[in-house]
Amino acid sequence: MRVVKYTPTEIIKIKDMLAGIMSFASQGLLEKEGEVIGEEICKNVPKDDSFFNKIAEIIVEKGWAESAELSENKAVLKNTAETEGLSGSSEPVCHILRGILKKVYEEYHEGLVFVNEVQCRAVSGGENCVFEINVI
Repeated sequence: MRVVKYTPTEIIKIKDMLAGIMSFASQGLLEKEGEVIGEEICKNVPKDDSFFNKIAEIIVEKGWAESAELSENKAVLKNTAETEGLSGSSEPVCHILRGILKKVYEEYHEGLVFVNEVQCRAVSGGENCVFEINVI
């Protein structure tokens, strides 16, 4: 299978372009894009005790974060691609990752989940983006 790679700079430029055209609606579009990626990530990962570790490894392998720790209701991602070079944002910017995690956790829980980015590196200036996952 062919793999197409975007640099973090390209991702940010595409997000900015979409926001310029669609305003806040672009966030939903980016989240949906992430859901497609998340569905592909889950395809060959068995739902066993190692599920979250394997998903974390794939997220890192694909370049979405430098490291990732996932548990049943929380995901911590270090130096995410969506925040590279960004600071001083007034709101979280990891819309694609939110979609990826949404699909991953829905697959695991076999139902709907709500993913909330409670800490974003682009806002806080720290290293991590933290997501809380709530089963609906």
